Amino acid sequence: MENYFLLAIGYWNLIGSIVLYLMLNEAIADKILRQWIEIITVPYDVGKYGSLWLVWAASTNTFFSVINVLAVHWARTSQVVVVCGDLFVYGIFLLSIIVVLNDKNYGRGLYVSIFLTIFWMLWAIYSLFVLSL
Repeated sequence: MENYFLLAIGYWNLIGSIVLYLMLNEAIADKILRQWIEIITVPYDVGKYGSLWLVWAASTNTFFSVINVLAVHWARTSQVVVVCGDLFVYGIFLLSIIVVLNDKNYGRGLYVSIFLTIFWMLWAIYSLFVLSL
């Protein structure tokens, strides 16, 4: 069962990486973030250092994607470490979302992000119990 989690979150991160790379184009990023999923309420601007952050975030997502997919073939103890890492990263992301909830520059899409993040965290916790058996 834990393999399903590792594969699912691995491919989820791969899709996220592709989306982040696409966001280097401001028109695409604005369409995604403001118009489609409504995470932001103001027009998107990559900014002076935004492209650096996007490349870093996309590269990090790619790394987590590869690690999770490869972990399917690793020993249980290594899988536990990977799932704990996923849980830690998603926990930081959840805290980041909570911090900006009252900021008027963010929209209702944040609530969907909270739901998705909690979903992945609960599945990670469940996977840890399965891995521990």
